[in-house]
Amino acid sequence: MQDLRKQGITNQKEYAVSAKYGKLENVHFLTEKGAKLTAEALRFDISQVQYPKSLNTFFFHDYQHRINMIDTQIEYLNWIEASNRINKKIEAYYFTIGSTRASTKTGKLQRQTKIELSQGSSFDPDSVFIYQSEQSPVLALLEMCNGDKTKRIIEKIVMYLQAFNEKAPQKHYQTDENRGYYMLFVFEKPSIMQATIERLKQNTAVLEYQKFLLFKELGKVAPFGSDWITLEGELVTLK
Repeated sequence: MQDLRKQGITNQKEYAVSAKYGKLENVHFLTEKGAKLTAEALRFDISQVQYPKSLNTFFFHDYQHRINMIDTQIEYLNWIEASNRINKKIEAYYFTIGSTRASTKTGKLQRQTKIELSQGSSFDPDSVFIYQSEQSPVLALLEMCNGDKTKRIIEKIVMYLQAFNEKAPQKHYQTDENRGYYMLFVFEKPSIMQATIERLKQNTAVLEYQKFLLFKELGKVAPFGSDWITLEGELVTLK
């Protein structure tokens, strides 16, 4: 890594000690030179290679949330490779599309995962996966639940269920509207996961979604494809 920095291919961002998490890990990233070399080696357009344009825009307020999200995405890709599935799309809330100068609503700067709902509302899953299984493409939306605010998590789940009923994600990503999709919730704290499940079970109407609404502890996110928990405590494997 040090050699890459000396060549100007990568750089790093160092963070101070956090009162909550202690010493934060350094973040390594591609420079513009590194992005160009990567695009050339992989025969990508430079726009397909993500790299920070300025250190002034680097994240801090959602540091742990983003690190947890990236770790989970890595486990997803490891599972895809190990299970001979094919990743067709992976998106994340921290990437943006559009421009601040755009004059139309669809062209304005927004999170990559933004999905429009009815009555002018919208929501932003933390990550979106589309992968090819043996039978057909599978769509999965994932939310990283940090902290201990169960009420906020429930509100987010309600938004997910609204989107499910409206088939908004299938329309947005142009997948089969007659097929459901996974709503995956990963929890930093096991106790908050259990509290959330217990609160959801109080509403029996939510139980009809349990085939698609799945939960997992962050510490047990690997292997990604197995041991997801339903509302009734059953362990299931992703298709």
